[in-house]
Amino acid sequence: MYFMFSILFWGKMIPLQGVQYIRTAAELLKDQGDIEVRIIGDPPISYQELMNIIPTADVCLGIFGDTDKAQRVIPNKVYEAIAAGKPVISGDTTAIRELFTDRENILLCNVADPKDLAAKIIELKEDRQLRENIAKNAHALYQKKLRPEQVVRPLISYLNE
Repeated sequence: MYFMFSILFWGKMIPLQGVQYIRTAAELLKDQGDIEVRIIGDPPISYQELMNIIPTADVCLGIFGDTDKAQRVIPNKVYEAIAAGKPVISGDTTAIRELFTDRENILLCNVADPKDLAAKIIELKEDRQLRENIAKNAHALYQKKLRPEQVVRPLISYLNE
């Protein structure tokens, strides 16, 4: 039986996302033959549809843009992916390193570097243990610190004081 290794990206086609680097990485991966890179962009998709698509991916992608904003934000897609128990590859930014640890609960690549992104996709495809460990550790981080009630609890406490 033949299986495709599925990579999923969703988001707007803006510089922050670095979609051009994802597309170039996908071109570099064409010779692999068994890697599918799916990009869900500007056409509207419901949140429910997205929540049905994420579980079908082997790996989800974060952001790869070489912008000031990319250095300052962790996009919702990263939280959504780890909440679903999926491993994530994202650009190595200041913001992402505030919460995540490379090779522990995320796999980081150089921003604006499609060759490095393609290499990291191949690495996760070929190393099932790394892929599973990243997914498990990221989901544990989500459960421990990032669930909505945990994120707002300090704010509610502060407002109640």
